[in-house]
Order: sequence, then C-alpha cells, then structure tokens
Amino acid sequence: MDKLEKSIIFCELYNFYKNLITEKQRQIFYDYYFKDIGLTEISENLKISRQAVLDSIKKTEKMLEEYEKKLKLHSIFSTQKELVDDIKKSKDISLIDNFLLLWEE
Repeated sequence: MDKLEKSIIFCELYNFYKNLITEKQRQIFYDYYFKDIGLTEISENLKISRQAVLDSIKKTEKMLEEYEKKLKLHSIFSTQKELVDDIKKSKDISLIDNFLLLWEE
C-alpha cells in the first residue's frame, strides 16, 4: 500500500470513528492527514514536541484500525457502496437482498 492509499484509508476511518478518540488526537490527526501540515508545524502550533505529535498520530492510526477490526463500519459501508453501484448499473432489484444481508452478519 502506497502513502496515498494509506492516507485515504485513514481519512475514511477517521470519518467513521473520530468521536471515539480525544479532541487532541482529532486535532493532530486532522491537521496531519486532512490539512497536510507537517509534524514540526503541528508541534509548534500545539507547543508540544515533534515526537509527541508523531506518537499521537501512530497511536491514533492504531486505534482507528482496532475500531475497524471490531466494528467493521468502513468495510460494510464500502461493500454497500459497491452493491448500490451494481444495482444502479444492472437495475436488478434482487441485489437489494445482498445489501440487507450485510447488517445481519
């Protein structure tokens, strides 16, 4: 997985699970991934060490991955999105059953 793919996935996970992390973690993560602000600038803005910023980002990434592993909201959403696209393309209403089955697992 390249850096862009990793960034996209973490941004999507953040959108699902941001309310499960602290305000400070949200701020650091958002600045780094969404605003593309560097570690040094974030550390200067928040008056914390560069290492603290990096540690927070790594910890938040791990937490987001753990939430996804347990809750699977991103995975279900992605599969639903694909199914909706398939339904639109094929106009096959019977595919809706597949859509509904996702929530029964």
